[in-house]
Amino acid sequence: MITANLDISSSLSRAALRARLVEIDIEIEQLKSRVAQLEIARNPITAALDSVVYPILTLPVDITSEIFKQYLSGLGGKQDAEENLNDVRHLTLLSDARTVGPLFLSQVCSSWRNIVLNTPSMWCCVGVPFSNEWLNPSVPDWHKLLHLWLSRTGGHALYLDLAPSNDCRHTQLLLSTASHYSFQWRSFSGSLDTSILSIIDSVKDRIPLLHKLKLKANSELFPISPVSGFSIAPELREVELYNLSPTSITLPWRQLTHLTLERQTLSQCVGILHQTPLLEVLSVQIEPPKPPTSQRPTPITLYYAHTFKLLYTHQTPPTDIFPYLTLPRLATLEVMSSFRKEASLVTFLKRSQCVLLSLSTEVVEAELLIDPTMNQLQHLIFSAVYFRNPGKLVNFFLRIATDPAFLPCLQSFRIPVCEPAVPYPQIAQMLRSRWYERGSMQKLESFRLIRDIPGPNDVYDDEKYDIDVVPDSDVADTLQALIDDGLDIHIRSWHQPQASYHVNRFRD
Repeated sequence: MITANLDISSSLSRAALRARLVEIDIEIEQLKSRVAQLEIARNPITAALDSVVYPILTLPVDITSEIFKQYLSGLGGKQDAEENLNDVRHLTLLSDARTVGPLFLSQVCSSWRNIVLNTPSMWCCVGVPFSNEWLNPSVPDWHKLLHLWLSRTGGHALYLDLAPSNDCRHTQLLLSTASHYSFQWRSFSGSLDTSILSIIDSVKDRIPLLHKLKLKANSELFPISPVSGFSIAPELREVELYNLSPTSITLPWRQLTHLTLERQTLSQCVGILHQTPLLEVLSVQIEPPKPPTSQRPTPITLYYAHTFKLLYTHQTPPTDIFPYLTLPRLATLEVMSSFRKEASLVTFLKRSQCVLLSLSTEVVEAELLIDPTMNQLQHLIFSAVYFRNPGKLVNFFLRIATDPAFLPCLQSFRIPVCEPAVPYPQIAQMLRSRWYERGSMQKLESFRLIRDIPGPNDVYDDEKYDIDVVPDSDVADTLQALIDDGLDIHIRSWHQPQASYHVNRFRD
């Protein structure tokens, strides 16, 4: 009897527990349903709060995308717009990708990530940093990141800079990765050596968009046959070759409009110019041949060249290329080396019968600029004035101030590197004369000077630099009055005795 009662009691207890469990399950489902309802109600509230805390999230996607593009273009100062390929386009280095560029933007929030990943043009400018297997044995797998990066470009034109590497395998992997996207190359910069020539050849006739090419030779040893991978490039217009003989590479020379040749002999340089009749901008750095030769190249006339830059060289004296050039349309001339053959330069200008509008030179010589070939000069730059020639600079300022017929069309005058102390009184006299006393003649509209003294480690014992002083009140008043009247003046000066400095500015 007792056993039977226990069985009934246990049976009733199990039934009650099952009933209670059902009640709990029902209550859980009700609570889950309520939580889901609350989640639904919560989402628009949090979204509204986010839009208040982060107003940029309320912007339309196309506006946010445009802001991002402007940010990316601003990183390098200037952006190479599709319609203006002569500007410098900023490249995001893969080594900096976590702190600048599109990858950095994509890490801010999910909304920005979606915008960046769905805007292929943001990924089109990329560079791989220099790597040295001896300095950095653990070189990252840049080629894997590069492949991921380029896969996001969506067919847009690419601007690539593959820095040289001492690791041949590293270079091969990078170029092999980039070569899969050669149909998109718009600008390509890289190094050449014998280990990658087969990859270069593989892009032949596969670079229909390539407009600008920049190549540097890692070695002077190349095969007998020239590199031909870039020989078929219908859009190629700009080429820069560094330490690479033009005879070592086959290019569509006749269609080029911009050419830079560095570390070339005179014969190499002038020789290739005979194949580039459409050049508009030419930059050259001439070095002596090894071994020396008495061979002289055939002179060349470039009928469309409006800009010529003679780049700096350590050679003393520098090789004179001017006797071999005639440039009838030359308007801008930059002589960056310590070129001292003024007579050759003047003869070149007279032979060219050009109208020179802009000149940049290290030579502070009034005798060079009094020649009639300089009468139309509008823009003058003394790229560097050294401390050994302070008197020449002062005399030059006075010549401009006292001789109305000297450089009569001058509009702007710049000295970006000036070692002598700033001669404020003579500057004020020059600017006052060329602003107030010109009548119907051209006024000087802009003057910029930056004094730049070498650091202590760059100064020899016999070099003594004068310390700048603040201009006296009369000179300061004159300069300020000119600025108030509309003359663009920028004078910045500093010195560094014992790490202190003095700065004087007019119109930053």
